[in-house]
Amino acid sequence: MPRSHRPSLPAHLQIIHTGGTLGCGGSPLAPLPAECFVPILSAQISTLWQGSFAIDTLTPLLDSTQAQPADWVRLAQHILHRYADGQRHFLVIHGTDTLAYTATWLAECLAGSDVQVVVTGSQYPLLDPISLQPSPTSDAQDNLSTAIAALCQAQHGVFVSFCGETWPAQTVQKIHSRDVAAFSGHLRAGDPANSYRALTLREQAVWQQHAQTQLHQASEQLNQIRVCTYYASPKPYAQLAAELHALAQLQPDAVLLIGYGAGNFPEHPEIRHVLQQLTSDGVLVVASTSVPFGGTTQGYATGHWLSEIGVLPTARLTIAAIYVRLLWICALQSTPANRRKRWLSQLDQATTPHSH
Repeated sequence: MPRSHRPSLPAHLQIIHTGGTLGCGGSPLAPLPAECFVPILSAQISTLWQGSFAIDTLTPLLDSTQAQPADWVRLAQHILHRYADGQRHFLVIHGTDTLAYTATWLAECLAGSDVQVVVTGSQYPLLDPISLQPSPTSDAQDNLSTAIAALCQAQHGVFVSFCGETWPAQTVQKIHSRDVAAFSGHLRAGDPANSYRALTLREQAVWQQHAQTQLHQASEQLNQIRVCTYYASPKPYAQLAAELHALAQLQPDAVLLIGYGAGNFPEHPEIRHVLQQLTSDGVLVVASTSVPFGGTTQGYATGHWLSEIGVLPTARLTIAAIYVRLLWICALQSTPANRRKRWLSQLDQATTPHSH
């Protein structure tokens, strides 16, 4: 199927309300009961979408601040259930705190399919918190409109829509805690975005079975998988090494190093020793950056030494995408060699342009 192929316009839109600010009310803000909020949401959707649609509510509603991998599994299972019913176009409403993580998870576990999933939310409630009438100052209506437009225009895959823009899921991160332009991303997405395509009926059945098997396997392993993160900050080398050593005592499956610039990390014999011991023990150690965009490179001496001891790069993946992919790979691959091989094989495609 040519990469330029676009899915047909949705005959039916499946909306999944998981929770978040968009569906909150009262003071302090709290999730509105489904029986109160869903009819109002339905009326708003009707002004934006003239076709048929249905709204499911994830039960219990998810406070995205409290999100755990088990919640991602729950949402993915719900989508797979609706996929078996013939649904292909999904609008997911989600809280903004961990929206990028959830979207990236869906991108990983729905890879290779013909679904369209657009995840959105809002910085302000759809309804005035006191009157519970649609708020004219909220960004919710505009974000819903952008998401629905994306479902009519975007390629197969998982996307995030916010403040008038839409990006492939694993390129997105939250960049502002209060502004309505809360997220940003880019369009040069490789794997898994480039795996989505139109499927024949037989391919749909094969993919569905494979996806269910993978999700079941992942759900059984996630509670045992430990992905640790370390955020570098200027401090005495001995202190940094001691903190990394304490992290190693947790016996992680993977470690995400968040360094400086293009993925640079302080070099010192004690630091090198701890990291080299981790990679020698089969831990999947990857190096990222606290800089929001641009990704990593090991062209500088301050980053190149990491590759010499087996630390892997992360290309243009965001922190959320890296963390989720480490979880996904470690849950599905049981040996260090397979985990490392899988990470590198997917990363090789990370700079592949993805038309949008």
